[in-house]
Amino acid sequence: MATLVLDNGAYTAKIGYSQESVSVIPNCQFRSKTSRLKTFTANQLDEIKDPSGLFYILPFQKGYLVNWDVQRKVWDHLFGKEMFKVDFSDTSVIITEPYFNFSSIQESMNEILFEEYQFQSALRTNAGSLSAHHYFHSRPSELCCLLVDSGFSFTHVVPYCRSKKMKEGIRRLNVGGKLLTNHLKEIISYRQLHVMDETHVINQVKEDVCYVSQQFYKDMEVSQLKGGENTVVKDYVLPDFSSIKKGFCKPPDEMLFSGKYKTGEQILRLANERFAVPEMLLHPSDIGIQEMGVHEAIVDSIQSMPEEMHAHFYQNVVLTGGNTLFPGFRERLEAELRSLAPAHLPVSVLQPANPICYAWEGGKLLAHSPDYDEVVVTREDYEENGHFISLLSKMMPAKKKRLESITNKYLKGTQCMLERQWSTHHGQRQKMTQQYSQQVSSALQQWETEAQRAEKQEKRLNSLFRQQQKILQEARVVQNQKLKTVRALYEQSVKNIEDMEKSNDSFLQGAEQELRKEMATLQKKILMDTQQQEMAKIRKWLQSLF
Repeated sequence: MATLVLDNGAYTAKIGYSQESVSVIPNCQFRSKTSRLKTFTANQLDEIKDPSGLFYILPFQKGYLVNWDVQRKVWDHLFGKEMFKVDFSDTSVIITEPYFNFSSIQESMNEILFEEYQFQSALRTNAGSLSAHHYFHSRPSELCCLLVDSGFSFTHVVPYCRSKKMKEGIRRLNVGGKLLTNHLKEIISYRQLHVMDETHVINQVKEDVCYVSQQFYKDMEVSQLKGGENTVVKDYVLPDFSSIKKGFCKPPDEMLFSGKYKTGEQILRLANERFAVPEMLLHPSDIGIQEMGVHEAIVDSIQSMPEEMHAHFYQNVVLTGGNTLFPGFRERLEAELRSLAPAHLPVSVLQPANPICYAWEGGKLLAHSPDYDEVVVTREDYEENGHFISLLSKMMPAKKKRLESITNKYLKGTQCMLERQWSTHHGQRQKMTQQYSQQVSSALQQWETEAQRAEKQEKRLNSLFRQQQKILQEARVVQNQKLKTVRALYEQSVKNIEDMEKSNDSFLQGAEQELRKEMATLQKKILMDTQQQEMAKIRKWLQSLF
């Protein structure tokens, strides 16, 4: 029995047999303004000669399948002779549905698959579960992963432990590719050219020129520069669907920073729009959506899990969905997570080679798995038991067997992990023991060297001390002798001073006596001279009288 894998996305359907390659086809219908009466379905978009003003008729609204008429027409086209030529009597189908899908939608899908198309068996599952199966199949030693599925309608963050979906950790952001395209249309219509009806063209512009900035504010400053200094600005040539079938970016050497192009081409000049639009994935509040960014939702989801799992989730963040293809998204998300995650936990963000088809590839692997027949619901079970009983009667033993296989895989994985951790820890212990012994031996050698050096220094100090002590003793003897000599000299000088004082006293007494004698003699002489002078004056006076 052939198995058809259908990842039924809101924008594109990824479809193909499990033995073949995948085809990515628009999951909608179109109407062109040039041929309003004709409706084009899925890949018939290529038949439209002038896709300008293309009108989309989508089966999904806000991520859930609500327009069954459109979806039937798309499936009729996909399953029909023009595409996969499905033989329903000999085909099983794996089809994806949104997380927390409504039971009414599930019942309608069962009715269409089993009653209208009459598939022999079917498996409804989430795209994230198929991606997780793909991831664990390629990395059997891993225990956990955290899927970031950013698609057309919204972005989901879903933790998985093996193949089990941890519902309490699921986080949804109402930001998807549709919102980004609509926001870009509004910006361009406000600033340059009215393009609100050109969803198809602007979606292509978004995919061609937008990127996720690593330094948002720095790029914003660069985008405001003039001339060649502005490395962010790009000129995008819009298609006219006659000579230019698909838009493209002007090469940098052909861009004009002043004046107009003379080629007659219709140009969109995009600067900060290139990175401001994808920035909504990380900061939805920039346009008034009061929700967490992708990085914050990841951390919040991991924090809701048991603490023992945190390290496994941070090391296994897997990106799927078309929005993860923006250049720089993986690097920016990893940097943002690194800033929010605990410092001791490593962070790793993984991006598959083809994130759009990653879930489909997981479904392909599941179709070849020996457990596949145990998890599908057959047409006979559905006809006999209806929507719920058939699922329960078939899924309970399947889940039991699957649980046993998961438990065995988990135990094997745990044992491998424990053995790997034990060998790692054993090697680390041996390495630490060797390093410790080397450090101890080097420390002992250093201690012995320092002890010998200290002993030598001690001996040297002892000899110096003895020498200094001997010198001090000799100096003390010399000092004592000098003190004795000084004392004798002092006593002799005191005695001499006393003798000098005595001799000085006697000398002074003799001199005083002699001075007194001389004074008396002088006084007598002066008195005699005075008397003689007075006598002479008296004689002269007497003589003058006579």
